[in-house]
Amino acid sequence: MRRTISLDGDWERRDFLDEGWRWSDALVLPADCTELLVLEVVYRVDGRAPVESRRLFSRTADLEPLRRVALAELDATVAMDGPDGWAVRLSVEGAAAAIEVRLADARKVGWPERVGAAYSGTNLVTLLPGDTRTVAIEWRDVDPADRGVRLTGWNVSPRVLTSG
Repeated sequence: MRRTISLDGDWERRDFLDEGWRWSDALVLPADCTELLVLEVVYRVDGRAPVESRRLFSRTADLEPLRRVALAELDATVAMDGPDGWAVRLSVEGAAAAIEVRLADARKVGWPERVGAAYSGTNLVTLLPGDTRTVAIEWRDVDPADRGVRLTGWNVSPRVLTSG
């Protein structure tokens, strides 16, 4: 299924896709839809669990309309998921979408080299108004006292999340 949505959630179109569908297939949009849209595709491969993908795109020649997007009210909370896992819950509270939210290891890069890593199930998320999504973070060989995730995005206030 393909869903095309305006960033404010006021306009939406759904299409059902056949097996031969490709990202490059033409998408017909009405003349009155917004400049920035989110294309969401949910598909299954060989009967496995559904995969969801969202892509931001513009009806203009470039992504200049992104400069006018309001700051998103994004709530982010961390819950422990086992001894080495976090469940980071992201939720858009206001009327503006949170565009291309990224979660990354917050430890400094440099000398001496940092040990271990944080792996996320999803690393680039666009959330529409009212959306909630949980992103799994797996810590490998990182002391619990050193764990932190940097949250950034196109129109969100950057911050560092910790489990405590």
